[in-house]
Amino acid sequence: MWRLLDGDLPEPRWPVDAVLRTYEPRDAPAVKALLDVAYSSWDDAYPLRTRCEWERWMTQHDEFDPGLWFLVERDDELVACALHWRETERRGWVKDLVVRESERGRGLAKALLQLGFRTYAERGVERVGLKVDSRNPTGALQLYERLGFVVDPAFSSEER
Repeated sequence: MWRLLDGDLPEPRWPVDAVLRTYEPRDAPAVKALLDVAYSSWDDAYPLRTRCEWERWMTQHDEFDPGLWFLVERDDELVACALHWRETERRGWVKDLVVRESERGRGLAKALLQLGFRTYAERGVERVGLKVDSRNPTGALQLYERLGFVVDPAFSSEER
């Protein structure tokens, strides 16, 4: 799915108790754990890696930029994250977006995406992409559509 970063990009609205910050190396265990719990609960193909394997894969990737990894905490616990890859050719990519199940419905995913849109736009990015599994039971596909993402038929794996 892709979304153009044209027009007015809304300012993210955060719950009062949400603390936003960017990734630091000490966050690796918590980020990995949040992703593991979220994805392994419904995605049979999700690759469970050791922390060292995961950290090497994610943070030594050519497109890793800790300034594009946004974390949300509440009461000093990680409750949501949006991990974006570095922009290339005026395009951005949402690698992972996860909200702890108990925190869903508070607007965190929407705010994280809007923050990503604005950050990318400040860097001259024209469009943002992401991959979503149509079997994802969290309502992700509907959120992405509400925020202006559209399916790119060239990359759709759905049967026609």
